[in-house]
Amino acid sequence: PISLIHLIAPTPLLMIAAEHDKLIPFDIVVSAYERTPEPKSLKILPCGHFDVYNEPWVDEAAGAAIDWFESHL
Repeated sequence: PISLIHLIAPTPLLMIAAEHDKLIPFDIVVSAYERTPEPKSLKILPCGHFDVYNEPWVDEAAGAAIDWFESHL
């Protein structure tokens, strides 16, 4: 789906990325984000892939998602 990410517009896109992710390299996430049209947002968390599901990162990820949904729903 990365090769088709530019087709997502005009659907709003929030990407939540783990900066130290060992499964999905951060540069791939940034590259995909840059090819995506607006509206879009990228939330970068300084953690690993699975750390996003634990405190304190889960609260930051959830907060970003809530803010995004409140703005775009």
